[in-house]
Amino acid sequence: MTAAERTALDAGLHIIVPVWGREYTQIFIDLLLPTLLAPGNIPALPHPERHVFQIYTTLEDRAMIEASPVYRRLIRHIRVAFHRVRVRDPFTAVNRFSVQSDCYRRAIREADAADQAMVFLTPDSVVADGSLRNLAAIAGRPGVRTIYGPGVRLIKEPVQAHLLRHHRVTEDGPIIIAPRELVRVMLDNLHPIAKAHFFRDESAGDGLILANLYWRAGAEGLVARCFYLHPLWSIRGSSTPSSRTRSTATMSRQRAPMLPRPTSSLIRTISAPAN
Repeated sequence: MTAAERTALDAGLHIIVPVWGREYTQIFIDLLLPTLLAPGNIPALPHPERHVFQIYTTLEDRAMIEASPVYRRLIRHIRVAFHRVRVRDPFTAVNRFSVQSDCYRRAIREADAADQAMVFLTPDSVVADGSLRNLAAIAGRPGVRTIYGPGVRLIKEPVQAHLLRHHRVTEDGPIIIAPRELVRVMLDNLHPIAKAHFFRDESAGDGLILANLYWRAGAEGLVARCFYLHPLWSIRGSSTPSSRTRSTATMSRQRAPMLPRPTSSLIRTISAPAN
């Protein structure tokens, strides 16, 4: 297999999550990990021996993660590597983003050295069942080197309550929610910041945020015109920011000035299967 024929899936995936602080570590344990353990996500990834789950965290929060039943379920499906993070002042916004960006830079450097692809997640994400299986199918296509997508903010408390009450199989088991159902949950629990992206009416009270513009597609979803996208995954040679770049910006802000190459990037919209 030549370098040109080698796909991101052939290379293997680094699933990268920076997380620290009790609140974010708890939601990482309660929501993100259980949704990633749905049958169509991490357990469905082909070539599991090629992939690694990279967690950037503090020593205290690592102990909390390793003590959780969901972590013991995680390591049955994927190799996990911890990387130590030192946070001087976790309550300062600038410092939070600086530490997060530094974690991503370190992760990019490691994945580049291994010539492997990167999946970028935040600890308060929710992933629909089948998302990683579909990501792997895209990553297996020759020539596709980057996927971008919007991140829609939701209100944590009602979303967490709904997922734990209606979609968790057992107390320490996976959270299984279909894409269509997750879109419905999203539409019912939009954060005020998300509503400020709507071009009409819903943004009127808070002022329009122009980074992305949303319109409702009836009761089925959103149509979005995006100027500010989050990298879902990248492989070396795409427009991933240099691991040497120094910035207090978030990952997506670092990438914002970098136009995706039309022949090697794919922009995914908020969508769900027809049934």
